[in-house]
Amino acid sequence: MILSRMKKRNFKSKNRLSKYSQHSALVESESMEDRKTALKEQAILLQGIFDKLTTETNEDMIMKMLEYNIELPEEESANILELCIYGMAFGAELICPRCRSGTFYDYVNRGKTQYKACNHPACNHKVKRVDKKSWKVPDDAKARSPFLYDHVSIVAMKFQFRSSNFSSLIYDIIYLREFTFVPHKRIPTEVLKGHQVLSTQGNELCRGKLLYIKPLGDIQISIIGNLKRDKLTAIEQLEYLGASIHTKISSYIDLCICSLAELESNHNEWTEMKNFKLPIVAEEFIDSFGKSNRQDLNTLILKYNIADWISKKDIKIASRRYGYYSTKVFRSSENPITDSLKGLHKKFCVLEESGNLYSTVVEHNDDGQLPALTKLQALAHLTSDMFCVVIIDNDEGSLDENFYRFEVQHFYTKEEAKLAFQLEYYGLTGNRFGKDVEFKLKIDRGFPTGICSWGFKDSEAMKLQQLLYYSPSERIKGPIHKLLQLLFDVKAMQFSIVQSEIDAERLKLKDLTADRLVEASKLLDEIAEIKKSCKTEQNNKKNKLKEIENRIKKLCDIIPRKPFFDLTHANLSDLDDDLIQCRYALEDLKDILVAYELLEFVGKSTTDPISSLYQRLKTNIEAAYARNGFRYPVNKYYSISVEEVFKINSKRDDEKFKAINNTDNRMLLWHGFRTINYAQILSQGIKPVPEKLDGTKCFPVGKALYFTDIMWESASRCETTASNPVGLLLLCEVALGKMHKMNIESCKLNQKPKLPEGTDSFKAVGGYGPDPAGNKIIDDGITVPLGKIIPIKAYSPISSRYVVYNMEKVQIRYLVQVKFDYFDV
Repeated sequence: MILSRMKKRNFKSKNRLSKYSQHSALVESESMEDRKTALKEQAILLQGIFDKLTTETNEDMIMKMLEYNIELPEEESANILELCIYGMAFGAELICPRCRSGTFYDYVNRGKTQYKACNHPACNHKVKRVDKKSWKVPDDAKARSPFLYDHVSIVAMKFQFRSSNFSSLIYDIIYLREFTFVPHKRIPTEVLKGHQVLSTQGNELCRGKLLYIKPLGDIQISIIGNLKRDKLTAIEQLEYLGASIHTKISSYIDLCICSLAELESNHNEWTEMKNFKLPIVAEEFIDSFGKSNRQDLNTLILKYNIADWISKKDIKIASRRYGYYSTKVFRSSENPITDSLKGLHKKFCVLEESGNLYSTVVEHNDDGQLPALTKLQALAHLTSDMFCVVIIDNDEGSLDENFYRFEVQHFYTKEEAKLAFQLEYYGLTGNRFGKDVEFKLKIDRGFPTGICSWGFKDSEAMKLQQLLYYSPSERIKGPIHKLLQLLFDVKAMQFSIVQSEIDAERLKLKDLTADRLVEASKLLDEIAEIKKSCKTEQNNKKNKLKEIENRIKKLCDIIPRKPFFDLTHANLSDLDDDLIQCRYALEDLKDILVAYELLEFVGKSTTDPISSLYQRLKTNIEAAYARNGFRYPVNKYYSISVEEVFKINSKRDDEKFKAINNTDNRMLLWHGFRTINYAQILSQGIKPVPEKLDGTKCFPVGKALYFTDIMWESASRCETTASNPVGLLLLCEVALGKMHKMNIESCKLNQKPKLPEGTDSFKAVGGYGPDPAGNKIIDDGITVPLGKIIPIKAYSPISSRYVVYNMEKVQIRYLVQVKFDYFDV
């Protein structure tokens, strides 16, 4: 299509090619319609290449093509697929003619591209323009892809035309290359005459623009009787304002809403409310929170109060979350709308075509304090033929930044916007976007929130999961049955495998065996020994490095993952960290193996598979407590709600704990694990699991159990996601004995500190913790830290840690099921 249009054009002279300035002036003089047609056809061409590459190739093939054409990305975060598509369509850039090895990049000064400079450190060659060469495809790629086998780039095709239109064809190629085909280049504002577009000064968005202050922050409200409006509508309005709604009156309630008629007719409720001295407000109280209403909450309660036992002095209700915020920006929905950011909703609507709504929220496999989220939307202008792609992300889950990244890319045509959306989505997830596309989770890539399956074809594991969910059980019901579903979630096991950079498509859960893990562990020991000998045997170092490379390849066949060492980039200092992370990955696989082997009994049992699975845990679990609706704000960005509390009783652990426990210094402390660890913990006993610090797993002061006296500090170790927000916490009785106090900053990473003789544990003193004055003593001398959180010392961003090296000094008392709310806090 592009070639047919190029041949029909009539350009007067070859002399127009001699000066680039003349060429640019001609381009600017083209009509808007011609430009839109060119852009549309360009997008169709690139979309065709995108579709073929994403269905017939993989990332390794794309990277080899880039290396083959010397088109390596300048940054690790660069979209390699995008580079490959543009290279295939319009040719690869030639290498520097001076140094014969470097490639050119745009030298930008004051926001404008001045010239192109060679990226070789020993070369400083500069040119105004870089010529293109034909894109080459390696033979092995041609053999695997019919599209690549037949591919010929436009630059190569121009030599096939020998006609009177030859000069116009060459001109069009230069025109397309130099002006139209610049990836993601924003259209200059002066070109958009007659079009009102979004102003996008700056690329940051203040977090406050996304937030809404909830005036009824976590206030407990009970609605008595019927209201004038529909009761469900009233509940939705109150929850939007931040309230938690309850059906029964109790000491936990802060406020009641009722009409005078209902108050007179419900004598029992009237008596209860009077006994608890609860304020009662009329229904109009709900409508009093307008945008311009800045009255104090207690003033509004007094204004609409209808209880004769309440006076001004009695009303002292304070929003527990006043100043905490709510945002719907990163919440995905079936009917997405344009966010009201910088006037977007007034000018644009979400692009829809062939049943696809071009809007999604992607969560990254990130190690930040919060889930790293990116919202991606393709939008169409309401009154003109303009389109844009909007990208908003929360700065990689940082708690410290007050800004979100906010980027808008403008386009003339719908085809361009769709292509830009697809490229951005592929860069984030490694998948194509579309309702009919089966999503598959990739290593080091994100995933759309709310995804139901990771796309791994493990039919046997999914069959066991279905049995666990739907098999009837006479003994195991309600909360405990749901807990078992959480402990043996196949999707969570697969997610953990991918997070460990292991190919879950090649490693099915049924193929995960103890022999495989033992063999992998032996190989890691051998690699560590050979690496150690490299320091003493310098003459034979090359052969030793070759041995390391061979063993790592064998290891990566047993535990399918990308090799992390080769002779061309041999770096022994980085190898230590890689080996440690591999060992931690094996520890995770051992926990997954325990969980899956227990889950297999569900398929083998013929009578009551759920009860059989429960008995295999060898632990008595009792649903002890549930309080729905109560949320505990952690900070301005997420809250935690307690869903269930289970009492744990293990005879095996009780006997060990009683045998060694001879100290009076015992505390009830918190510890958090991922859900995949709990099947092993409940069936075999608690064990140390490394923490994630700065993106890598480690034991800050050696292999031990790290307890805290603050619930939400341990909750961060659950490693929940916005898509899977349910986590589990342990509340343990810990025999600390004689405790040595020291600063955690003075300890070496992954090394046990030297403790004074006679000490049993140590406390790494943090910057804040519960006030000791609030401690309570229960059950024969167990200390429970219940004081208000206070600062302990300055300049320390972490709380205190209680470190125990002897696992037998820990007894699990409670298992607490919590839910994280990352969107509505």
